[in-house]
Amino acid sequence: RSSAASDVYKRQGVLLQAFGFRAHTVASVAEAERALWTQAYAVAFVGDPSDGPAESAGIELCHRIKQGSYGQPDQPLPKVVMLAQHPRPADPVRARLAGCDHFVSGPATRGTLALALDAIDLPMPRDPRDVA
Repeated sequence: RSSAASDVYKRQGVLLQAFGFRAHTVASVAEAERALWTQAYAVAFVGDPSDGPAESAGIELCHRIKQGSYGQPDQPLPKVVMLAQHPRPADPVRARLAGCDHFVSGPATRGTLALALDAIDLPMPRDPRDVA
Protein backbone atom coordinates (compact mmCIF):
# COMPACT_ATOMS: atom_id res chain seq x y z
CA ARG A 1 0.00 0.00 0.00
CA SER A 2 1.19 3.51 -0.73
CA SER A 3 2.23 5.95 1.96
CA ALA A 4 -0.76 8.16 1.15
CA ALA A 5 -3.19 5.24 1.57
CA SER A 6 -1.52 4.29 4.83
CA ASP A 7 -1.99 7.85 6.10
CA VAL A 8 -5.69 7.73 5.19
CA TYR A 9 -6.19 4.53 7.22
CA LYS A 10 -4.27 5.94 10.18
CA ARG A 11 -6.50 9.03 10.08
CA GLN A 12 -9.60 6.82 10.12
CA GLY A 13 -8.22 5.06 13.19
CA VAL A 14 -7.67 8.40 14.91
CA LEU A 15 -11.24 9.48 14.09
CA LEU A 16 -12.64 6.23 15.48
CA GLN A 17 -10.58 6.64 18.66
CA ALA A 18 -12.04 10.15 19.04
CA PHE A 19 -15.48 8.49 19.09
CA GLY A 20 -14.30 6.27 21.93
CA PHE A 21 -13.59 3.12 19.93
CA ARG A 22 -10.45 1.05 20.25
CA ALA A 23 -9.23 1.10 16.65
CA HIS A 24 -6.82 -1.46 15.21
CA THR A 25 -5.35 -0.24 11.92
CA VAL A 26 -3.71 -2.84 9.67
CA ALA A 27 -1.61 -2.48 6.53
CA SER A 28 -2.76 -5.54 4.58
CA VAL A 29 -5.47 -8.14 4.16
CA ALA A 30 -3.15 -10.70 5.78
CA GLU A 31 -2.81 -8.50 8.89
CA ALA A 32 -6.59 -8.01 8.97
CA GLU A 33 -7.14 -11.76 8.80
CA ARG A 34 -4.72 -12.37 11.69
CA ALA A 35 -6.47 -9.70 13.76
CA LEU A 36 -9.91 -11.16 13.01
CA TRP A 37 -8.74 -14.60 14.17
CA THR A 38 -7.40 -13.33 17.48
CA GLN A 39 -10.11 -10.97 18.69
CA ALA A 40 -13.76 -10.09 18.21
CA TYR A 41 -14.65 -6.80 16.54
CA ALA A 42 -17.95 -4.92 16.45
CA VAL A 43 -17.15 -3.40 13.07
CA ALA A 44 -14.53 -3.83 10.37
CA PHE A 45 -13.79 -0.91 8.07
CA VAL A 46 -12.47 -2.37 4.83
CA GLY A 47 -10.50 -0.21 2.39
CA ASP A 48 -11.06 0.95 -1.14
CA PRO A 49 -12.21 -1.83 -3.49
CA SER A 50 -10.75 0.04 -6.49
CA ASP A 51 -7.28 0.31 -4.97
CA GLY A 52 -4.98 -0.88 -7.75
CA PRO A 53 -4.05 -4.52 -8.34
CA ALA A 54 -5.64 -5.72 -5.11
CA GLU A 55 -9.03 -4.25 -5.96
CA SER A 56 -10.94 -7.41 -5.16
CA ALA A 57 -9.07 -8.07 -1.89
CA GLY A 58 -11.40 -5.85 0.16
CA ILE A 59 -14.50 -7.38 -1.42
CA GLU A 60 -13.18 -10.89 -0.78
CA LEU A 61 -12.30 -10.02 2.83
CA CYS A 62 -15.82 -8.67 3.37
CA HIS A 63 -17.27 -11.88 1.94
CA ARG A 64 -15.12 -14.09 4.20
CA ILE A 65 -15.98 -12.01 7.29
CA LYS A 66 -19.70 -12.33 6.60
CA GLN A 67 -19.36 -16.09 6.00
CA GLY A 68 -17.99 -16.44 9.54
CA SER A 69 -14.51 -17.46 8.41
CA TYR A 70 -12.77 -15.87 11.40
CA GLY A 71 -12.90 -16.05 15.18
CA GLN A 72 -14.97 -18.38 17.32
CA PRO A 73 -18.37 -19.77 16.24
CA ASP A 74 -20.12 -18.24 19.26
CA GLN A 75 -18.91 -14.72 18.46
CA PRO A 76 -21.25 -12.39 16.58
CA LEU A 77 -20.04 -11.41 13.13
CA PRO A 78 -18.68 -7.89 12.88
CA LYS A 79 -20.52 -5.35 10.79
CA VAL A 80 -18.52 -4.48 7.69
CA VAL A 81 -18.23 -0.98 6.26
CA MET A 82 -16.51 -0.58 2.89
CA LEU A 83 -14.64 2.71 2.46
CA ALA A 84 -13.85 3.94 -1.06
CA GLN A 85 -12.14 7.21 -1.87
CA HIS A 86 -12.80 6.98 -5.63
CA PRO A 87 -15.41 4.28 -6.21
CA ARG A 88 -16.47 3.04 -9.60
CA PRO A 89 -20.24 2.82 -10.20
CA ALA A 90 -20.27 -0.96 -9.62
CA ASP A 91 -18.33 -0.86 -6.33
CA PRO A 92 -21.30 -0.29 -3.99
CA VAL A 93 -23.16 -3.15 -5.69
CA ARG A 94 -20.14 -5.48 -5.45
CA ALA A 95 -19.74 -4.58 -1.78
CA ARG A 96 -23.41 -5.24 -1.02
CA LEU A 97 -23.29 -8.58 -2.84
CA ALA A 98 -20.23 -9.54 -0.76
CA GLY A 99 -22.24 -8.86 2.39
CA CYS A 100 -20.95 -5.43 3.38
CA ASP A 101 -23.37 -3.72 5.71
CA HIS A 102 -22.64 -0.18 4.50
CA PHE A 103 -20.64 1.60 1.78
CA VAL A 104 -18.95 4.99 2.29
CA SER A 105 -17.96 6.91 -0.82
CA GLY A 106 -15.40 9.71 -0.65
CA PRO A 107 -13.03 10.76 2.10
CA ALA A 108 -13.61 9.45 5.62
CA THR A 109 -14.43 12.36 7.87
CA ARG A 110 -15.86 12.52 11.36
CA GLY A 111 -19.27 13.05 9.78
CA THR A 112 -19.10 10.20 7.26
CA LEU A 113 -17.83 7.75 9.88
CA ALA A 114 -20.56 8.85 12.31
CA LEU A 115 -23.19 8.33 9.59
CA ALA A 116 -21.75 4.90 8.75
CA LEU A 117 -21.85 3.85 12.40
CA ASP A 118 -25.44 5.09 12.66
CA ALA A 119 -26.39 3.20 9.47
CA ILE A 120 -25.21 -0.09 10.99
CA ASP A 121 -26.87 0.67 14.34
CA LEU A 122 -23.60 0.85 16.25
CA PRO A 123 -23.78 3.56 18.91
CA MET A 124 -20.75 5.72 19.50
CA PRO A 125 -19.28 5.35 23.01
CA ARG A 126 -18.91 9.13 23.15
CA ASP A 127 -19.26 12.22 21.03
CA PRO A 128 -15.88 13.95 20.58
CA ARG A 129 -17.65 17.31 20.49
CA ASP A 130 -18.75 16.89 24.13
CA VAL A 131 -16.54 18.75 26.52
CA ALA A 132 -15.76 16.81 29.69
